[in-house]
Amino acid sequence: MFEVSPKQLTVPAGATATAQVTADSGAGTADGSFGGALTATDGAGTTVRTGVGVHREVESYDLTVKHLDLQGKTATRSQTGVQGLDNEIWQDYSDDTDGEFTVRLPKGRYSLEGRIDTGATPDADSGELALLLNPKFSLTRDTTLVMDAREAKPIRITVPDSRAKHTDATLNYGFDIGGNRSISTYDMGDFGRLRVGQFGARLPAGEAFAQYNGTWTHGSTHYRPTWNRTGDLSGFTANLKRGQFAEVTLAAGAPARGKTATLVAAPMTPGGSSFDFHLDTRSLPGAFTEYVLPGVRWRYSVSQDGGKDADGEPVWEAGQWIAKPRSYSAGRQYTERFNTGVFGPHLTGPLTDGADRPGAVRVGDTFLAYLPLFSDGAGHIGDSRYSRARSTLYAGGTRVFAVDTPLTSVSYELPAAKRSFRLTTDVSRPTTLSSVSTRVTAEWTFTSVHVTGVGQRLPLSVVRFTPRLSTESTAKAGTRFSVPFTVEGAATARTARKLAFSVSYDDGRTWHPAKAVDGKRLDLRHPAKAGAVSLRVTLTDAAGNTLKQTIHRAYRTVK
Repeated sequence: MFEVSPKQLTVPAGATATAQVTADSGAGTADGSFGGALTATDGAGTTVRTGVGVHREVESYDLTVKHLDLQGKTATRSQTGVQGLDNEIWQDYSDDTDGEFTVRLPKGRYSLEGRIDTGATPDADSGELALLLNPKFSLTRDTTLVMDAREAKPIRITVPDSRAKHTDATLNYGFDIGGNRSISTYDMGDFGRLRVGQFGARLPAGEAFAQYNGTWTHGSTHYRPTWNRTGDLSGFTANLKRGQFAEVTLAAGAPARGKTATLVAAPMTPGGSSFDFHLDTRSLPGAFTEYVLPGVRWRYSVSQDGGKDADGEPVWEAGQWIAKPRSYSAGRQYTERFNTGVFGPHLTGPLTDGADRPGAVRVGDTFLAYLPLFSDGAGHIGDSRYSRARSTLYAGGTRVFAVDTPLTSVSYELPAAKRSFRLTTDVSRPTTLSSVSTRVTAEWTFTSVHVTGVGQRLPLSVVRFTPRLSTESTAKAGTRFSVPFTVEGAATARTARKLAFSVSYDDGRTWHPAKAVDGKRLDLRHPAKAGAVSLRVTLTDAAGNTLKQTIHRAYRTVK
């Protein structure tokens, strides 16, 4: 790689002499930096060393990008994001002098995201944007690209209610190419401020998407047309009719007085990500009406808020959310009921499917649990502030842990040998937060041993009660009342060997057996006096695993 000429030279006293070192970066096959030293030694042993080096560039080319505005003139308020799909480059490039830049990049594939401010004000960000996308561009030679705002298409959308005001416009653009993932969010406020264009080849649906998500609001009604566009990601026109929407009523109960609710809507992208949009806050009980398009899955949630903090923001007290996102069909009506009892534990699926799938698993010798106790009567996963909590786990007679928290984020090491375990949790919340499900307790026993592989769900079960209650979580006093129940978790697969219920009408001071009818519901007789109904269940499954679960003040009775 290095040669020196001449090999030998004479330096006259008081004078200079020159030797030339030549580096041949074409030698060998490795790219990168190479160096060494040229050493000169005279007959008397005097030595002089001079460092030499050369960098052998990987195969690289110049990428020049020019930005043009809507008049075809130089766009100085512009930039292009460059993310390498075959390397670690991820940077925005711009030049405010003439809207053009040149960058030398290694040969390979890149995702390009051109952004041009299209507002009329020359010296400030106008909030108007032309977005030009090329999710997979191959750089194989010196290349010049033109990001031309005129090639970006406007987004023109109308909804079937002239009184509805356009209150939000968001574009989520993402790609997943060869394990390289990225999502960019553009919150524009109004689609009239955004134009989107695409250049380069259209990609398969699994490699790139553009989620157009808008909100039009009229009172407590929201039109939320959302599209997950693939292939052609550019702007479009849609004049929507009522029949193209599904109507979704989100009803929120009030287990305590003086509360407000905040609605959050989260549309899912094709890759499974979600973006939360806080849409509205209103008094409880109350309802929100959503009009959404088919083809997009939604995760809705409602939080109960009590008062405001020092910054004027709502203080979260409790909330429930849809664990498994769902889509809705055009022309149909749906109702999702939130924040109404009976609040209690709920097992919906493997813990390994996501953090909001309640359960407990063992991975090797690590115990992991997410067991929120305040899911609502409709089966929405829920959590709550609490005033007191205690959770424990025993292996045989040895305590593994004891914490003053619920089992909502727990990780502990277990003995490898087979053991009998007893897991308990006891969580209370103040009546100012909720007049029902003020205390929930559960105790499980099961056996477990070291697990190889990805892990194993532990054989826990719960019983969920689903009576038809008012929005205040009440039922009529002095009447017969049916309380449907569902066994969830391990016992559903193994079949419960023993299942017994009891009920208390005096806040747990005395308990009475409650008869299960057809293995599906309790047939109760409410006392004539208004009060509260507490429910207790004990269960043993076919493998000998047990549950003892109590919901204090599960619901109230009123005259």
